[in-house]
Amino acid sequence: MSRYVWAYILSVAIGGVGTYPIGRLLHYFADKVPPVPGVDVPKTLMPWIAPTIGVIERAVFTTLVGWEVSGSAAFISVWIATKTIGGWGNWNRWTAHGRAALLVGLMLSALSALFGIIGGLMILRYRHTGKL
Repeated sequence: MSRYVWAYILSVAIGGVGTYPIGRLLHYFADKVPPVPGVDVPKTLMPWIAPTIGVIERAVFTTLVGWEVSGSAAFISVWIATKTIGGWGNWNRWTAHGRAALLVGLMLSALSALFGIIGGLMILRYRHTGKL
């Protein structure tokens, strides 16, 4: 099996196994923060969306870093910023619940990016030294 596959397994599979339970735990605690009375808090979480996006983004981040694509750091930064702005409707009221949801999203995005970057660095090391 190609050594590149091990980097993708670490990034995508192990990264998913690592981030999913942490995400569930963080969302559990964020949901315990009481919303402001009279402010509608959306509860339309679709449990398959975040893991699917996480798998795709970790694979993309691994590829960008591992193959030294120019501008990969900027792409990762803009992607996380876009995901944060996409959650604007949930946290723009500056309620405690909205801030908790924002921070959970940022923490999970950072953790997912970390797994993708580590996988990419494994590929990069293998490409330059022949060792994984």
